[in-house]
Amino acid sequence: MDAVKSLVLSSSVFDMFRNQRLDPEYQEKFWRHSLVTGLAGRMLTNRHSAFRGLDAEISFCAGLLHDIGKVIICCFMPEDHKRITQYQAKQNCSDYEAEEQMIGFAHPLVGQLLAGNWKLPKAIQNAIAYHHFPQENKGAEDKYPVIIHIANHLAIRSFESEFLPSPGWDILQPEIKEEMQLTDDVPAAFSDQLFEEYSKASTFIQMAVGDTAAA
Repeated sequence: MDAVKSLVLSSSVFDMFRNQRLDPEYQEKFWRHSLVTGLAGRMLTNRHSAFRGLDAEISFCAGLLHDIGKVIICCFMPEDHKRITQYQAKQNCSDYEAEEQMIGFAHPLVGQLLAGNWKLPKAIQNAIAYHHFPQENKGAEDKYPVIIHIANHLAIRSFESEFLPSPGWDILQPEIKEEMQLTDDVPAAFSDQLFEEYSKASTFIQMAVGDTAAA
């Protein structure tokens, strides 16, 4: 049942934005990165001892939606999106930093508000809100922001040439790396497993990018 919920949510989100006037190449990279982050979140939840007992499908959905605020900005704030992109290229900084500079807030806040409006579980809302800085999730016991923080790092590390790298940006916070004991060999091992999971996800990949060429 949890897997079916993930499938329905994924399909709904993909359909919602598929007809928006997005650059096809940007859209494909965005959804592929989102999908891989979701797969990495599910994999971490199932295989890392620190996250034992947590819901892997919550992690998948949170990973899938962690950057949804970027699409909202792109679709509904096109001029701001253009300014953000130009600033990022000029300053060689992350999109997060460019958003803060250009519009005064960043995509995690937009994504959190959208997830709240959709009445998604609080765990997903928090994971979206704090996926760049999970240590700022003060007083909260849930570890989903940490999962998606690491999953985002794994997605970029594993598919760096294909997805959206963030120059000048330390994706994996040092505190999280130390707390989770993520020595260099651990992400490498998970990356190998992530490639395998990604190769199996043909249904989700087709939903994410199947119509991109026709856009």
